[in-house]
Amino acid sequence: MGLQGDGMGSRDSSWATALLSSIQRAAGVYGAAGEIGVHHGYFWMSVALTARVGEKLFALDLFERNQDKNVDASGGGNMGIFKHNARTLGFPEQDIVIVEGMSSSITPGQLCSKIGYGFRFLSIDGGHTKEILLNDMKFAECCLQDGGIAALDDYSNAFWPGVHEGIVSYFDRHGAASRLAPFLLHANKLYVTTRSHHKRYLDAVTSQPFWRNACRSTVGGAGVCIEAPGVNGGNLWKFQLGGHALAVAEFREFDQAQALTLWKDVINKC
Repeated sequence: MGLQGDGMGSRDSSWATALLSSIQRAAGVYGAAGEIGVHHGYFWMSVALTARVGEKLFALDLFERNQDKNVDASGGGNMGIFKHNARTLGFPEQDIVIVEGMSSSITPGQLCSKIGYGFRFLSIDGGHTKEILLNDMKFAECCLQDGGIAALDDYSNAFWPGVHEGIVSYFDRHGAASRLAPFLLHANKLYVTTRSHHKRYLDAVTSQPFWRNACRSTVGGAGVCIEAPGVNGGNLWKFQLGGHALAVAEFREFDQAQALTLWKDVINKC
């Protein structure tokens, strides 16, 4: 049987995850990989496919038994479908640390204890309110390895303003005191890393061939960015969040065939 349920990710996000993971490998970053808010596991699988031998996998969701706590009706996780999809791609249940319930039911310290070490890559796509985002940012703050990356979903999604509000509030509150630094906004996800690796990742992303090839104008169109630093005379420091330079490659339309080709090119480097 094939995959079940429906997907909450996209091919361009899967490609970006593989690309960023390959950049992490080059930097010698190692750690767990997983997601808060797995739904049926489609984007979780994109993250899990980048894991190397020995890197633990993690999944947290309300799943079907706790949907009464889904205060904003974002997603509808199902444990059986998630486990089926994970097995289908070669990830048996015993290899995954699964937490069923709200992200507020576990502390960053408890999560790190369950995993045994910090995260290399953590997707955050749980509740979409400001309060839940502020809570989930604690996992990125406390549980990322140096050079780890957290992918914050729906940052630029107008249907979920609480996500944007929560992330901006976090950086407004913590700013210079936070160990986190955003470096890329791409395909509706905001990617943050630790301050120690911000410049390295920002430089690595904006030096990729796709950046020059795809981001050719500031006007919408297939495979074209709204705007990108360093392109068309753009100032690399024009876009900032929390006092950190931010690369913006937010596609309105994306060539799916090109995205799949790009993903295949980088997934083997993870």
